[in-house]
Amino acid sequence: MKEKKVVDMILMSSFSAIVIMLALVPNIGYITFIPGFASLTIIHIPVIIGLMVLGFKQSVGLFTLFGVTSFVVALWRPGGPVDYAFQNPLISILPRVIVGFISYGAMVFLKKLMTIKTYGSTLIFMTVSLVTVLFLYFAGRGLSLQLGWNLNVVTPIMLVISVLVIGVYYFQIEKRKDEEIVYVPATFILSSMIHSLIVLTFLATITVKLPVYDDSQNIIQMVSQTVPEYFGTTGSALIYGSLGTSSLIEALLAVIIGTPIVIALKNYQKRDI
Repeated sequence: MKEKKVVDMILMSSFSAIVIMLALVPNIGYITFIPGFASLTIIHIPVIIGLMVLGFKQSVGLFTLFGVTSFVVALWRPGGPVDYAFQNPLISILPRVIVGFISYGAMVFLKKLMTIKTYGSTLIFMTVSLVTVLFLYFAGRGLSLQLGWNLNVVTPIMLVISVLVIGVYYFQIEKRKDEEIVYVPATFILSSMIHSLIVLTFLATITVKLPVYDDSQNIIQMVSQTVPEYFGTTGSALIYGSLGTSSLIEALLAVIIGTPIVIALKNYQKRDI
């Protein structure tokens, strides 16, 4: 039987290499869909896979590496004003470390629910559905109140997105007919949303250095502001709206891509070699 420590070391090295590769190669790990404003990331997928097939320390380590690569990329090739915010470790690194702790706790909680006979899978499905609906409801309501968006328009949109996320989750469960893996897509959804919520909260509240063009001296100066102060109401609406949209896409991609990979790795780990 292959030593578990050796296998874990190989997996940790592999996931770390994938995270670094995705981060450093342009438009693979961070895919720009609104130039200068927002990017779609898929780096969280190998990180969350590592969370589920490795231990607590490796989980926090991978999330920390995720934050470090975000910090390095922001220093190396900032594409727009928002990228300069991630040059602050309090925005790029610290939130990811916190997410590593919380996401691991969320996975343990979901696995505990699985031990409840008969109702375990139902409780997990209800938990994920409730968190998804509440996440989107409060996100939509917050955008509506802060940015003046029409709540009557935002609410149906958020409802449709909620149904889409929950539908993909349900499809993943039904497709495999395996109650033991119900927590896997649930962990992807919750971890993705936890990541988005914490990073966006830090991004909205922490003062960072952002570039401002000085016409009188024809130079770019760095000023200390929060992102909402820097962009104002209109700019913040674009940024947080696009980041919120990308967060949902990231959650869906994580479920679709990550679930079969985790199941395959877990089946491999169970084999006697």
